[in-house]
Amino acid sequence: MTERSLPTLLLTAFGPFGGDGYNPTQHALDPVAEAVAGHARVVTEVLPVEYAAACDRIRELIRAHHPDVVVSLGLAAGRTAITPERVAINLAEARIPDETGARPLGLPLVDGARAAHFSTLPVAAMVEAVAAVDVPAAVSYSAGTFVCNAVMYAALEEINVMEESRAPKGEGAAGSPTEASAVAGFIHVPQAREADGAVADENDVRTREGSMTQAQIDRGLSAAVRAAVEHRGSPPVAPQGALHAATGEDRAPGIGATD
Repeated sequence: MTERSLPTLLLTAFGPFGGDGYNPTQHALDPVAEAVAGHARVVTEVLPVEYAAACDRIRELIRAHHPDVVVSLGLAAGRTAITPERVAINLAEARIPDETGARPLGLPLVDGARAAHFSTLPVAAMVEAVAAVDVPAAVSYSAGTFVCNAVMYAALEEINVMEESRAPKGEGAAGSPTEASAVAGFIHVPQAREADGAVADENDVRTREGSMTQAQIDRGLSAAVRAAVEHRGSPPVAPQGALHAATGEDRAPGIGATD
């Protein structure tokens, strides 16, 4: 496949925030982009952890590059798995201030817009791909209400607005050709053991409960993003809820769901 025929992937991460000096998504950005380079033309950017600036920037990047796939990466320090998000909600409600000091409470991200946008990434295939490289993975049903959720919502809203603007209008337009829809979504990761402030054990190895090494995060994200590109257009979840119907020995290691 020539570079011209490769799909365009917009891949974003965040820098440190909230007093934590380490964001594993920023460190994963280059390794993941390199791992996916044979499957897509990759555009990368580190977004600020700021509601307004991050949302404006993801919209600008989508308009500038017309990506086929948009995957944004973010930190959820309390999680124990790589978690593709299923839905973003139209709500800004900050537990802590963003990096500008803004702390919205109970405000819509976009006035008058829909209450939620579902991920259009193949999240079931992504979870399976991460588990296949021996990294814990789960579908998440809450992206929170901080900047991560805001960026996911903004990306999906921007794609929706762009699709509506180029939709055929008038009589006889139903059969008119249209561009293939871009797909977009978000992946949360745990904090890395390499993070500043992690607790050192007796062997001076940094550990943090519920965390992964940066290498594990890189490996899991590379598998997830590659699956997002290769399976774009596939249903987000397995048919008949197969992903969640699996129990006991039928459940693949590392595959699950989180609220």
